[in-house]
Amino acid sequence: MGKRGNVTVIVPMKPLSQAKSRLRVPAELGSPRPTSSELATAFLEDVIRATTASQSVSRTLLTSTDLAVEQIAGSHGIDFLSESPGAIPDKNPWSKLNAAAVSAVADAFEDSRCSFALLVPGDLAALRPKTIEAIVRRTTALGASTFVRDHTDTGTTMLCVARAHNVEPAFGGESAAAHARAGAIDITISAPPDARLDVDTWADLIAAQHLGLGANCQQLLSRQP
Repeated sequence: MGKRGNVTVIVPMKPLSQAKSRLRVPAELGSPRPTSSELATAFLEDVIRATTASQSVSRTLLTSTDLAVEQIAGSHGIDFLSESPGAIPDKNPWSKLNAAAVSAVADAFEDSRCSFALLVPGDLAALRPKTIEAIVRRTTALGASTFVRDHTDTGTTMLCVARAHNVEPAFGGESAAAHARAGAIDITISAPPDARLDVDTWADLIAAQHLGLGANCQQLLSRQP
């Protein structure tokens, strides 16, 4: 694919103030741990660093209703697609995020050079550039849309949508089964561990530390007593 690839990475993000609620520490504990929004920001910035360093990726696109996420995109020199907070009825917590993901995939494929839109959550705290390249190689070899299950086996951490085999994003809940029903091929068995470990709990964060956290998250945690 040459020096830079034919893949747009899409990172759909909830507002940072709403993200990582299971990582919040009750105020009464007086804990020195970082806040959930600080962690969510560090995870996102590390994901951006991994995607922009990958030779498979020609473009990284963030989509959110959050102006703070737009500012992060600007600080990294990557694209941002704004979604109106009231555009989608709030049927469930994932409706707006999936609608934003669908719009972002359409935006990616407006560029005729883009063959794949790889949707990645902003909480893969140990994600490496070479993992992205491995997922793209496998998807290219199959010539179809693919997905990677999360570490619980029920959710989805990566959905690689092929231009010629478009699958609509359906994140949340039993999304792995939903993506399989939609025709995406499950490539979890060949995915590196960092592709599967989205961080939702403190136990997940400890597991990600063992794999190797990104620089922003390492720096944030090192500031804690």
